[in-house]
Amino acid sequence: EFCGFIEGNQIMQMSQLIRKKKPTYALETGFASGRTAATLVLSTKQQPLKKYVNCECNYNYSGYYGFFAAMLNYFRSFETSSQRLFRPSFFTEHFPNGIDWFSVDGDGSYQGVLFDLVSAFPYMNNGGIIYIVGDRKTRIETKQATDFFETLFPSYLNKTVVAIKNTEKEIAYFEVVKL
Repeated sequence: EFCGFIEGNQIMQMSQLIRKKKPTYALETGFASGRTAATLVLSTKQQPLKKYVNCECNYNYSGYYGFFAAMLNYFRSFETSSQRLFRPSFFTEHFPNGIDWFSVDGDGSYQGVLFDLVSAFPYMNNGGIIYIVGDRKTRIETKQATDFFETLFPSYLNKTVVAIKNTEKEIAYFEVVKL
């Protein structure tokens, strides 16, 4: 199995956090196999999402994209990069009530991760979660961008680093604290 994909133990950790936080408005960069999307959708079955927006450069990699697009009336997709999509007008149009959950799993470069984090941050709700899907140990640029992002807004972010059970993976997420 490709080590870049979210796997079972990380899915369990992510699902527990989703069920605890109960997000209503979600954004995700990247789609790939659709595992992160499936985790978010299934973990919110008790209290379904009102809006889930995903951007991905190429949905052809997933056999599951069609299911999400056809079966979930709250799912909206954009086949483009976040660097082209994320503008103030995008956020105000699609997230007038802010973002409760943001999964960062698109462009794994330092610039790509930092762009996603800085672009979405102003639209995050108090208590919202920014979940960095990539492994901090193998995706060094993702780790560096995430760590730098924390220095930009230290009073507004509570970072948690989690070692994923029974794996060598380590992920990070932020809880947004807006006064």
